[in-house]
Amino acid sequence: MDRKRILIFDDDVPLLDVLQIIFTEGGYEVEVSQSSNNVVECVSTFQPDLILMDYLIPEIGGAEAIKTLRNNQKFNKVPVILVSATTNIAKIKNTSGANDYLRKPFDIDDLETIVNKYLS
Repeated sequence: MDRKRILIFDDDVPLLDVLQIIFTEGGYEVEVSQSSNNVVECVSTFQPDLILMDYLIPEIGGAEAIKTLRNNQKFNKVPVILVSATTNIAKIKNTSGANDYLRKPFDIDDLETIVNKYLS
């Protein structure tokens, strides 16, 4: 059975490291990026089953990166979870086209619940 793939975009390197360990130990194949300017290339190359996207990631930003994916027929069905400490993240989720959101700081159990919702 093929492992599900998770692609994570965040500029917080310690968080990326922790999430990569957690999801890899959970049986997922994980790829990370600290910038959103290569979102289409990363998604095209890695072909994820799920994307975690930081709203405030450098370059084009999480919301714009999601809109770019939603406008691409190859990737518009890939579930995207928007992650941010921004207080209006629920509204941003709705306008960006993200499937779900999680507010930082988050509980790992909450993250795993949302990921399992889309990958089960």
